[in-house]
Amino acid sequence: DLVEFVAADTEGAYTAGQLAGLAYLYRALSRPMKPPIDRLDFHGEGSALKDRLAQATSFARVALEREEAAAELRIAAIDLVTAVSSSPSDRDLLAKLLVQRTDQELQSAAIEAIAQAGHSDSFTLLTAGWKNHSPDTRGRVLDALLSRQSWTEVLMTSIEKGEIQPADIDATRRQRLLKSGVAKIRAQAEKVFASKTNLDRATVIAAGCWRCARHFPRSRKSCARKTSS
Repeated sequence: DLVEFVAADTEGAYTAGQLAGLAYLYRALSRPMKPPIDRLDFHGEGSALKDRLAQATSFARVALEREEAAAELRIAAIDLVTAVSSSPSDRDLLAKLLVQRTDQELQSAAIEAIAQAGHSDSFTLLTAGWKNHSPDTRGRVLDALLSRQSWTEVLMTSIEKGEIQPADIDATRRQRLLKSGVAKIRAQAEKVFASKTNLDRATVIAAGCWRCARHFPRSRKSCARKTSS
């Protein structure tokens, strides 16, 4: 029966399928203004199911913190924890998964869960470890941020303040910002990315002249005049 399906094994462990099943059940029973778990009553089994859910959720939280746990199990743990809880401590658990050594599929699940929750601290959670994020993780975080206008506006302000460097934004997503349908975002993008373009041009010119100076010392002044014209 259902209670047996969601029961832990003799060591108190749950499978990925059990965690995902509980998350699905919880969401399926949800309705506005009433916690879905209060509606669980399968022939008097409601109390047992509530206990199983609490136990499974505790197990899921531990799994999220265990780096050696299988990615499949931790992804299912994300599903269950985000289904039953929106506490700051649980959101912090998800944010801790956005590190380079974490499985990419697991990272994607964490980013999606944080973004879908849409809490006031979601932007902060997604960008807290920005400097240590891999390029792939940054790309997924950017896609999440660009999915909401309010987050995109905060992103642009962060770039203006130097909290996120223009160079951290890849060409494809830079173009999305430059072509934004929101005038304010478009203007900010033109400002911050124009500065990056000018800096890149100056760097290329300087590098070019250095090569000339190294290989053709007498031509350095001529090269500088040509590249600056």
